[in-house]
Amino acid sequence: MASTSSSSSCKYDVFLSFRGEDTRDNFTSHLYAALCRKKIKTFIDDEELRRGDEISPALLNAIEGSKISVVIFSKDYASSKWCLNELVKILECKNMNGQMVVPVFYHADPSDVRKQNGTFGDAFVKHEKQFRDVPEKVQKWRAALTEASNLSGWDSMNIRPEAKLVDEIINDILKKLKARSFSSDFNGFVGLNSRIEEIKSLLCIGLPDFRIVGIWGMGGTGKTTLAGAIFNLISWEFEGKCFMANVREESEKGGGLVHLREQVLSEVLDENIKIRTPDLPKYMRERLQQMKIFIVLDDVNKVRQLEYLTGGLDQFGPGSRLIITTRDKQVLDNFGVLNTNIYEVNGLKYHEALELFCNFAFKHDYCPDDLLVLLERVVKYANGNPLALRVLGSFLHQKSKLEWENALENLKMISDPDIYDVLKISYNELKLEEKNIFLDIACFFAGEDKDFVLRILEVSNCVLNVLVHKSLITLSYSNKLQMHDLLQEMGREIVRQEFVKEPGKRSRLWYHEDVYHVLKKNKEALKLKSADLHHSDNLTRMLEPSEIPNLERINLSNCKSLSYFPLFFQNVNNMLSRVVRLDLSYCAIMEIPQDIGCLSSLKELNLRGNNFRSLPASIGSLSSLTRMNLVENKLESLPASIGCLSSLEFLHLTRNNLVSLPISIKQLSRLRTLDLRNCNMLQSLPELPVLLSHIEARNCKQLQSLPELPSCPEELDTSILESLSKHFRPTASRKLTYFMFTNCLKLNKSGNNILADSQQRIQHRVVALLRQFQQKIQHKDFNDPLLFNFCLPGSEIPDWFSYQSSGSSIAIQLPPHCCNKNFIGFALCVVIQLEEGFDADADECFVKCNYNFEIKTPSETKHADDYCFLFADEFIESDHVLLGFSPCWNVGLPDPDVGHHTTVSFQFSLYYPYLASPRLHKLKCCGVCPAVLNPSKTKPTTLTLKFSASSEAQCSERARTSKSLDRSDEEEVELSPKRICRYQPDTP
Repeated sequence: MASTSSSSSCKYDVFLSFRGEDTRDNFTSHLYAALCRKKIKTFIDDEELRRGDEISPALLNAIEGSKISVVIFSKDYASSKWCLNELVKILECKNMNGQMVVPVFYHADPSDVRKQNGTFGDAFVKHEKQFRDVPEKVQKWRAALTEASNLSGWDSMNIRPEAKLVDEIINDILKKLKARSFSSDFNGFVGLNSRIEEIKSLLCIGLPDFRIVGIWGMGGTGKTTLAGAIFNLISWEFEGKCFMANVREESEKGGGLVHLREQVLSEVLDENIKIRTPDLPKYMRERLQQMKIFIVLDDVNKVRQLEYLTGGLDQFGPGSRLIITTRDKQVLDNFGVLNTNIYEVNGLKYHEALELFCNFAFKHDYCPDDLLVLLERVVKYANGNPLALRVLGSFLHQKSKLEWENALENLKMISDPDIYDVLKISYNELKLEEKNIFLDIACFFAGEDKDFVLRILEVSNCVLNVLVHKSLITLSYSNKLQMHDLLQEMGREIVRQEFVKEPGKRSRLWYHEDVYHVLKKNKEALKLKSADLHHSDNLTRMLEPSEIPNLERINLSNCKSLSYFPLFFQNVNNMLSRVVRLDLSYCAIMEIPQDIGCLSSLKELNLRGNNFRSLPASIGSLSSLTRMNLVENKLESLPASIGCLSSLEFLHLTRNNLVSLPISIKQLSRLRTLDLRNCNMLQSLPELPVLLSHIEARNCKQLQSLPELPSCPEELDTSILESLSKHFRPTASRKLTYFMFTNCLKLNKSGNNILADSQQRIQHRVVALLRQFQQKIQHKDFNDPLLFNFCLPGSEIPDWFSYQSSGSSIAIQLPPHCCNKNFIGFALCVVIQLEEGFDADADECFVKCNYNFEIKTPSETKHADDYCFLFADEFIESDHVLLGFSPCWNVGLPDPDVGHHTTVSFQFSLYYPYLASPRLHKLKCCGVCPAVLNPSKTKPTTLTLKFSASSEAQCSERARTSKSLDRSDEEEVELSPKRICRYQPDTP
């Protein structure tokens, strides 16, 4: 059994146990809705799953995979044998794996539950009669009720109205989840728990006063970690909250304190706030004064920052708390923080320092005997600083005794061990490329997505792994590169030391005053490779190309005064041939010059959020360009030369005024993603590149036709069968490609039969992907997906699907001519319908298809199972059809000369990655169609893809029972029969 004590092994936050007839449509539904609103991933069973007495495997897995079980004891809870078995399982998980259990007594007396009196006693009279031969079963149920009722829980008779009870339960669950995640989030942080308890005692949570707590200490001692742990632990108790990291650094950027204050207010009020005046408006102050707020301001170094960001200590409501972390105690004193409310973070105690160092140097908490003496000397140099201990430990990991001794000699040379000098020991050992990447991250990319950085810097993952292993950077759960501020300062100081008094001669510029100095005095920057000028609100000009000949990357995003393309890119005469990344997003550019075509090395161009209406023809000269972002402009057309962008992989055109795309776009042979969302003027699409894997065309309200189909023959070489036979069928974990035309409602208007050629579209796509697959396997590259789907407005399954059913399940009998040599998968189709009460803020939605093969031959019966996903846009405004293909070969079908009877059962279900069955949509009907490769009638060396024709199969439905079913727990309820579709040969 999977341990529920590990958060990583839990699929759900909460499992709801309840008697459906009592509470499904009242209290439980309200509680479930509240859990979903708080993004608490909750399992609530479908009524169809509750059949008989025994718990289904799906529900067993859900119980085992939940962190908390909420058991709702209602009046007739004990009459359900299912509920009692469920309760026994829940308590088993509690006692064996530490699962938390929260009982809720809903119109049920806890004493009746505990002693089995009242309706609970009546239920057990019936159970004892029914199970007189197995009394131990009934006794187990009694013991479970007694144990559960003795747990701390909630009584609906004591908390009214029900809305308040729901709120109380939600807060209790959030508190438990926070406490649970805390222990796993901070594994490996030595000495953290005791420090947290000391700070919590200073905060005095629960008192109605407003209180400020300062956390003060030298760099690297864990101030930010402590503040973050406290924030994660208690922030749920406040109405508004914000953790503002790196105040010192962020306040020095272009947006300054104005931008930071907007961020703080936006997070606290959970809305987009734009206030540029020095003082907050009265209405804003009044809102804040009525709220219980928790703010953490991390790494503050000036009182002015606190005064501006807090706007006066009287603006927060009763019970609010403010935590400030700083290296300078004077900042706290000058801001009026009481000495009794300042927590000084000292270095780790000697035994804590030893433990932390050993964790990184040896990956366990003890040291080999032959290194004990050296260990004590190394730990002494770190002086209890956690960051230094981690960096030195990582540096000495798997090093020989001689290498330890050499490292100690280097440390000895530091007469007065400054933390920077200790940290630099690890930096000095890096290779030249690794040093450059470290400096790039320190100056520009801390906090950025790892994949984005790899792409921009054109380095392998191995280089970043070296920095991770040396504890110079870390990787967050969200794939962000993180660097401690001391290490970032050290890296930036290394760059400053290149030329202390002449910033124009440095390799990197990021500080706005240095950039201003270079621009103001027209200084040359001959060695400059990277410049970050984003949010430079007053920037209107740049240096000339001859003054920055080695520039490779420049970020000019949100330079609001930059209303034209920088002059330094015009008439460059190849002076800027090195530039690989240019970010001019959210400026005010009205026109793109012809000279942009001279940027021959440019790989990424971001022009999002400007005001230009067209692109010059010279854009087609950017032969190295892989990504182009033109989102949120006023583009009315694209030049035909765009088809010359031979390296382009990603083209983003969202929210433009395009009416059509040039036919040359089909020449973009490497294009993978085409984003056309909310292009409200777009009416038609030309033929698109064959290998395009993602089309996003949501809300293209004027779109009247799908992309044109190519005229090339849909045939494959017979060698494809041999290629497929040598490789296992693709698994469900393969990447999914999709073509989303959500809410393009004109596609489905009268006269537009968008599904008429759907068979040809799927056929064309499958053939293209099989050709690509055959090419890839020759190079042992299997990254390209074979699973794909379309999302289109519509409410019916196309006629060519030979097997169709209402609802979400279907079982078919494969035709005898489907064999292991020619069968390659299924075309799939479902109609997804919007439920009443749809929440427009829903998370991603998928349709999961589970399918099971039962293959019967004269000699044996075999089974094979698999599943796949179809992507369904969560923002649908009407019924939509999902059409797709699921590759499925080498499943063990016999050869054609061996008779077989093969049944395949399909079960479609909605899947939300971040919510458990929110019931926002429902599946109206479904269809499947086997796909086979048959020899061509005209060319014997080629194959054609065929789907089972409608004449080859007919569907017959079992008669559904019309008997009214008693849904009490005393009587079994049969599963609704599936539609069974059987192959029937053509009749003359």
